[in-house]
Amino acid sequence: MNSTVKKRDIVTQINTARINSVGTFSYDALTNKSTYDGIDRLIMGLPEGDADYETVLKCVDVKSRTMFDELVNGGRSKQNVVTFPEIVLANGNVVIDRHFREFDQDGNLLRLQGFTKLVRVA
Repeated sequence: MNSTVKKRDIVTQINTARINSVGTFSYDALTNKSTYDGIDRLIMGLPEGDADYETVLKCVDVKSRTMFDELVNGGRSKQNVVTFPEIVLANGNVVIDRHFREFDQDGNLLRLQGFTKLVRVA
């Protein structure tokens, strides 16, 4: 096996490993603060450290933002657990999110935790 084939195999293995990577995050709506692990940060294209909701929303492709926002905040459903359909991000990656949400007695989002699964790499 020549070195070109080996390099191609390595690149394929790296890309395959990135697909299906899962990052974790949490969001506190009362403080407007999102925290996330390094994998979620890389998948989403988020900055180092914590972020507010608007920063996270900017990481979602313009065409997917309304759906994303409605699913996050419970505009479509007040279920405590929701799995998103595929979402295109601003960086071109495609993800599926699963959120575990907590609402107050009036149906306002208090906080959520979840997972971001990378299904396609840009």
